[in-house]
Amino acid sequence: MNRSERRIVIASVIVSVLFSGLAIFLDSTINPDGYLYLKSAEHLLQGNVEDSLTLYGWPFYSGLIAAVAWVTGLDPEYAAYAINTACFALLTISFLSSIKISGGGREELLCGAILLLSHPGWNRAYRSYIMRDAGYWAFFMLGFLYFVRYWKGGRTRHAWFWGGAMFAASLFRIEGMVFLAAAPLVLLIRPETPFRGRLRLLVQAWFVPMLGASALLVVLLKRGGEASTILGRIPEFMDFFQDSVLGLKDMLQVKGNALREAFFTGIARDYSRDYAIPAAISVLGVVILMEIVGALTPVYLVPLGYGLHRPVWRRMTANPVVVWFGFVNL
Repeated sequence: MNRSERRIVIASVIVSVLFSGLAIFLDSTINPDGYLYLKSAEHLLQGNVEDSLTLYGWPFYSGLIAAVAWVTGLDPEYAAYAINTACFALLTISFLSSIKISGGGREELLCGAILLLSHPGWNRAYRSYIMRDAGYWAFFMLGFLYFVRYWKGGRTRHAWFWGGAMFAASLFRIEGMVFLAAAPLVLLIRPETPFRGRLRLLVQAWFVPMLGASALLVVLLKRGGEASTILGRIPEFMDFFQDSVLGLKDMLQVKGNALREAFFTGIARDYSRDYAIPAAISVLGVVILMEIVGALTPVYLVPLGYGLHRPVWRRMTANPVVVWFGFVNL
């Protein structure tokens, strides 16, 4: 980044911190999940690990709150606000850095900063919440940034940073494990790379998460009975995969049958059977598109459409990564 671009990032981080402080000041009501995390953190500060795990079985966020409160002397509530404010700042840095490494310049960075900092979803509620999502989003975006760098350069240190950041995101929310497992698969289609080179990149991208998971497993096993509560949640991401696949299959079957009855009346049964499922998939695509439109709102669709027609998007070398991350996220 040049000096002008660094100023945009620094200014955006300052604005993000100010917005977080203002949101907390205007809405001091603790959200329901926040009470759970704070109570769990209080148990940890008192040394009641089992009670904390009984209250909430994925304890990293509560443990982080307890650690910050213990080190700084802050009340757990204010420690949580400090963590979330820092996470939103990290999210801002990672997001803008991702724009830069994808080929964006000063204009794209400025537009990205405005879009991120003006989004009502961030500023109206989330900044004042005590929630682990802020940490998940921040480290997810940081992991994405280093994965793009790894895709472009193939450097081992970027693989380590990718794995470490996404593993940290998984400590906030177990859903991060899905990306740890699935995201590196896109390396198998990396252009201008021999197949053996692609396999080497794939193994490197998986190495740090596997190392971290192994270390965590060793620590948990040494904890004895307390580990069962945490380890019992690890299969959730496999259940997520299975439920998603089975749910998608059942939904497509139901929609396919409905479409066959509604839209293919009078057409040969074999013909309708062949085309009902593809039609259902098309309907699913439209539904997903409408959900995206609803989440973005027309205000953000206009700059998105403009950005997709900009030359910077067409010359991006990390397009497959962006598309694959979007697909896995769906």
